[in-house]
Amino acid sequence: MGKENNEIKQTVQLQLQSASAKRLQEKLSLIKNRVELSKKRWFWELLQNASDYNDKVSVRLVVNNDKVEFYHDGAPFSITDALNLISPNSDKDNDDSNQTEQRKKGNIGKFGTGLVSTHILSSIMKVHGLFVNEEKRLFEFSFDLDRSCFEDKLALVNQMSEATEKFSNTQFDEVADASYCQTSFSYILNHPLPKLPAMTSSDIDLDYLYSVLPYTLCFMDRVVSVTIEDNRNGNHSYKIERKSQTENQLSFSVMKDGCLEELDFAVFCYNDTSTAFQYQENHIMPYPEGMSRMFCGLPLVGMENIGMPFILNSLEFEPEQERDGIAFDPTANPENLKILKDSVHLFEIVLNYVEKNKLRNAYHLTKMAKRYNGSQTSRTKFCEVGIEGYKQQLMKRAIVKNSDGDFIPFSQVRIPFRDSQADVKLYGQAHFVASSVLPVEEDYQAWFDATDFVLFKDQEYTYQMLADKIQSTASLYSFGKGVDEVNNWLKESLAYLKDCNKYIFAEKSLIPNQLGELKKNSELYVDNALPNELKTIYNQLYEYKGEKIETELMDKTYDSVDVVNQAYDVEKISRKIDDEIADIYIANKGDISKIAHSLNELYKWMSASDLAKEKLQSWYKWYYPRRATLMVDMLSDTQREQALIIAQSGKLEALASLASADLTKDELALLVANIKKLPVALSLLLGDSVDDSSFANLAEGDYGEEIVYKKLKGLYPKSEGYSVIWASRDTNEPCYDFVVKQNDNVVCYCDAKTTKRGITNADSIPFFMRRSQWEFLQTLSPDTPYYMSKVVTGIDRSGSFRVYVTITTDTVAKAAEIHKTTPLATAGLGRVLTGAGLMGLMLKNEGDRLTVQFKGDGPAGQILATADGRGNVKGYIANPDVDLPLTDRGKLDVGGSLGIGQLTVIKDLGLKEPYMGQIDLVSGEIADDLTAYYYISEQQNTSIALGVKIDVDYSVKAAGGLFIQMLPDAQEGAIDALEAMIADMKPLTSIIEDVQAAGAGKSDTGLVEALMDEIFKDMPEDYRVSKLAEAEINWHCDCSVERLEKALMTIGVKDLKEIIEEDGQAELTCQFCTKKYHFDKAHLEAILEAIS
Repeated sequence: MGKENNEIKQTVQLQLQSASAKRLQEKLSLIKNRVELSKKRWFWELLQNASDYNDKVSVRLVVNNDKVEFYHDGAPFSITDALNLISPNSDKDNDDSNQTEQRKKGNIGKFGTGLVSTHILSSIMKVHGLFVNEEKRLFEFSFDLDRSCFEDKLALVNQMSEATEKFSNTQFDEVADASYCQTSFSYILNHPLPKLPAMTSSDIDLDYLYSVLPYTLCFMDRVVSVTIEDNRNGNHSYKIERKSQTENQLSFSVMKDGCLEELDFAVFCYNDTSTAFQYQENHIMPYPEGMSRMFCGLPLVGMENIGMPFILNSLEFEPEQERDGIAFDPTANPENLKILKDSVHLFEIVLNYVEKNKLRNAYHLTKMAKRYNGSQTSRTKFCEVGIEGYKQQLMKRAIVKNSDGDFIPFSQVRIPFRDSQADVKLYGQAHFVASSVLPVEEDYQAWFDATDFVLFKDQEYTYQMLADKIQSTASLYSFGKGVDEVNNWLKESLAYLKDCNKYIFAEKSLIPNQLGELKKNSELYVDNALPNELKTIYNQLYEYKGEKIETELMDKTYDSVDVVNQAYDVEKISRKIDDEIADIYIANKGDISKIAHSLNELYKWMSASDLAKEKLQSWYKWYYPRRATLMVDMLSDTQREQALIIAQSGKLEALASLASADLTKDELALLVANIKKLPVALSLLLGDSVDDSSFANLAEGDYGEEIVYKKLKGLYPKSEGYSVIWASRDTNEPCYDFVVKQNDNVVCYCDAKTTKRGITNADSIPFFMRRSQWEFLQTLSPDTPYYMSKVVTGIDRSGSFRVYVTITTDTVAKAAEIHKTTPLATAGLGRVLTGAGLMGLMLKNEGDRLTVQFKGDGPAGQILATADGRGNVKGYIANPDVDLPLTDRGKLDVGGSLGIGQLTVIKDLGLKEPYMGQIDLVSGEIADDLTAYYYISEQQNTSIALGVKIDVDYSVKAAGGLFIQMLPDAQEGAIDALEAMIADMKPLTSIIEDVQAAGAGKSDTGLVEALMDEIFKDMPEDYRVSKLAEAEINWHCDCSVERLEKALMTIGVKDLKEIIEEDGQAELTCQFCTKKYHFDKAHLEAILEAIS
């Protein structure tokens, strides 16, 4: 052979080595991007290497502090296989016929370079074993593979060439018996590949292997046993080996540190798919945490968190090149899609087995979700073919043990669910009426955790369903259980439902009346100690109408639930009895024979009652003055003669009262004997009392005190050393409401007296003092003032509602100027500023603050405003350039600019934690949303109007707001009058525009009063607002250098250092007023020093 032939041979060899080096570089580089996956994968690659090409093989893994060794007793290498370890080639990967043949033989490996991934353990691999030549002779070999130079292709080529040359020129020892020598792969730890973290012995997760190995061996029948020796911290051992196997049963024996355990598995196959689960007795065991849900003989590392409800194995899977995923592309991966379709039938077989054998804990096989790795096409096919198929199979199988001990189909199961959480209370209440569809209690949490309620919406059991079930039962006596048992359960259920949604009692019939019928709370009254005698009389009188008083009265057992807000007291039932007696008397033209018994019982009750005569006269306006006549009409002739004698005595009324009194004869005699002393006794017993409850109540008193408190804080500022103490609120002081001090010396005392009467007669309104106040006054020196502050609140004359009104034209114009807003942004921001300003004026203290945030998915993004108790307000809109077409009504589309989102109100009242309330946006038009907030979060009926009118030049023409809040015990007439007024009311901005035009030159206060007069001008006299308690709402931004310094402090030392080093300065902009603050390097360094 000539020189040129040797040169050609060397060139060909170099090209082959170069191709192998490139392939090896590609594989090793992938490890850098898959470090965590590779830490799980290395063992499976070694196990695959041992399993392939062997009919039976046993494996041993030894983990030491400095190295990892893997042994197997499989067949020797061929020379080609041995050389492929040194210089991997692509023949095995690219030969489809070879892959098909290997799968037919039960081989798992499809890539000749799979073993490369074990270099996650170390850059150095030591290989020892036997190879067989063409003459079937055995030779022992060993070599080291050092891949630390893999990033340098030329160095890698040289390394592979040298190793190949060395292997080719080695004088091997021939071996007569292969049984004495095992194949081994050894890895020296703490020698990582370049740019990879060093793998230490502590990184070897044997617990993961212990948990996953049994499942893996279910699909690898060639592996007889696996032994693991852990010498890292003492000597520990683990060995798993096959014990027995039938069609669907597979058992392993596991010896761990001398303890023997038997593991039983159920195994199932269909076409090219298989699966397995572990069980103990008749309980299915959970799959190990972190185990892949898809296997190709071995677990496909990276498929741990997909929504597959069981583990799916198939040797026909065509995984991604790095065995970390399965693609379901109908065009590119038709075989994978076929396997996925077969898996649905496989799941059916599994569930049939579980159902037939009544296995418990089936929830371990039902955790499915529309979650998959890979491309969108793969995710879509996984959900459409896999998840939907599994779902259909699951719904048909009776695998859920219910509370009655029966197994029911999953389609019938209902799982108590509230706010995306399991609800033990709901389960307990639902058990009383729905035990047949609930999982047994011990399994409830597990079934909840296993169920994706996006997939299985019908399996939710909500508090609304509990309420529907109660309502459908209709009566306490229809639950099929004892009344006491039903009452105890229903009381708890109603208390639970109240906690969920206190408005549900207005929507559904859930509350028992005194006949056991279930009613809405609006249909019931609390039985406020109604005498049984009056109930009986009522029922007798209304019997012809088929009415019973018990129908309207809530069962007293449920008083403690507190869900009925109206009471039926003696006055109410008396008035209804009186009305019915009058109607019957008139209808029967004076014939009282039909109601004689009722009249007699009523007379007896009145005679025995200790109620004041004035009340009886008021409540029985028709009957009371006629009661004697009616009684006489019922008398016999003899009784009438006796009555005549009494009447002729001239003392009929007095004698009647005495006869009605609960006095003995001796007591009457004593009274007559001391008749002259009676006036003196009466003067001591009787006295005039003044009741002003119709003109003031606790809520109004509190409101009045708030006004006085704010006024005092203004008169006696803290900056001058004064302190205003709200004594009645903070220390329950009975002698005065407030004390003002300066340097701990009392300046004055003050007491607030509040009334709802009109301002026009405020000076003539009597205010009453408690005895404690009179006595306290006697102790004061003449030099210590004691002030009494009259407060007239801004409410209507009937005390039914309170009004807050403002004009914010200038404030909104200021905000629009600062933020350079479009007309749409101006309207949205202006409404929020106005609403927040009015809400701020409702705060108790001037220092209290609130934040109102509207946040949605629309183009405006967010609108936020803050306000305090002084009327100061500021705000901003995230997108001041937002612009949308007008609505169909030709209005600015504020709701469309916000979209779907939430309204959040945060109140900082000086407490430890701020109060926060949040609701979903109703319309995004601001006023509707604030109305809903007050109703839902603060249980306050409030009508709100907010408006911003934009001129043709985009300036603010008019802006303002109106809040009307209903007070407790509001009169129906007031509500009707308000509804009529609001229905006929012009747009608020139009009224403001008219008031501004007519009131040019007036003060802001004068304009607001004029606005209020205009709004309520058509209200009936009884409901006119007497006085407006107003305060100005002004734009005020309190940003400062100090505030921005604090903001810089919050970013932390590291980031602040970077700003100083990289930029040498910082500029911050206030998002509310857009004012810029510049911080030079020295300033920043001072801040850094303060926080270091």
